[in-house]
Amino acid sequence: MTAQVRYRVIGMDCGSCAAKVEKAARAAGARDPEISLSTQELHLSDAAEPLLSRIEQSVTEAGYGLERLQGAGPAHLDPAYRRALWIVVILNLGYGVAEAIGGYIAGSQALKADALDFVGDGLITLLAVIATGWRPAWRARTALMQGIFLALMGLGVIGNTAVKVFTG
Repeated sequence: MTAQVRYRVIGMDCGSCAAKVEKAARAAGARDPEISLSTQELHLSDAAEPLLSRIEQSVTEAGYGLERLQGAGPAHLDPAYRRALWIVVILNLGYGVAEAIGGYIAGSQALKADALDFVGDGLITLLAVIATGWRPAWRARTALMQGIFLALMGLGVIGNTAVKVFTG
């Protein structure tokens, strides 16, 4: 029988440690071990029990402890979480479009800025939906890109407002 298995890795405190744990797991036969330094977890997909024993022994011999974690997997892999993200995407984009139309009809800079915020939130959440299946390092890079995007959007709103103030 195969299953998704998660372990807390004891003694892993740097990128070099994470690389050693991954190397030990691969050497024991793990196909795609996922290591998260931030949560100090090792995730194995579709690993049969005999293989798990070899992986546990290999990682232990590399100098790290493993504690098998029980329960549902990571929240980002839960279908209910993905559904919630899709709802947020639809609501944000819908309200953003409606508010943008209202802002242009009313000539309101505030409504247009708020609409841009809704659309930005919707697009960022859409990226989060897409990124849920990615490895932790790529999800972290995506979060950084989202922060940069929000900063640029904010600067754009400030710039547009400044132009309006000085040109009437």
